[in-house]
Amino acid sequence: MVSRINRAAGVHAVSVPAEVMPALVAAHRLAVQTQGAFDITVGSLKAWHFGEGQASLPAPQEIEAQRRLVGYRNLVLDEQRRNRLSSPERHGAGPGRRGQAAHSGGRHEDAPAPRVEHALINGGGDVLILGQLHGRAWRVGLRDPHAPERMLGMLELKGQAIVASSGDYERFFMANGERQHHILNPATGRPTHGPRGVSLLARDAASVNGLGTAIMVLGSKGAAKLLQNRPEVEAALVAERDRSIWQTPGMT
Repeated sequence: MVSRINRAAGVHAVSVPAEVMPALVAAHRLAVQTQGAFDITVGSLKAWHFGEGQASLPAPQEIEAQRRLVGYRNLVLDEQRRNRLSSPERHGAGPGRRGQAAHSGGRHEDAPAPRVEHALINGGGDVLILGQLHGRAWRVGLRDPHAPERMLGMLELKGQAIVASSGDYERFFMANGERQHHILNPATGRPTHGPRGVSLLARDAASVNGLGTAIMVLGSKGAAKLLQNRPEVEAALVAERDRSIWQTPGMT
């Protein structure tokens, strides 16, 4: 579906399935709320590659040319479930999808209540928990982005919850003495220089989709403002330079 929308960018509108439109609407809403810190069209920055052995930066002129294509305001959604990009941007490939996949692993919106009452699903860094582990709380570790083999702490959770993590320590390469990682700032077209890592805790994936990416761009001050009206979300941020931790009360 995303590929079809991308191919039609700047050409014509695309009809999307009913189950896809809510995700697009939610992504666009978050882009507006964060003033573009999260931007669904950031996939236009396709000059960046983070595969094994990568060690060179894209040319500055290539980054700038692609950055000009990024713009959530050009994503037009209408009541007929049609999606149109008014200029040839590309939808982002990842933010929020892992959480959606993990959540659907627990329950589909239109499906009857699942028979599985106790489970832990790890979906590429996002962890969904249901119920308990043999009568005890599930334990979900929070990785230290400065030393990913270590844990910053442990959350003990029961019932239903999702822990969603974003960071610069999974997909990156070193160039010009800096870590070049895959979370890109839509405003600059380059890797973010905010926190090294973000962990979010909420009851469901819809509450955290895209938030980690936005917070990686905004930093702790922006995160505090963004989360002010989201009491259902708890967060912990690890700073890049002094390794300090900013967190909401529910993450202690």
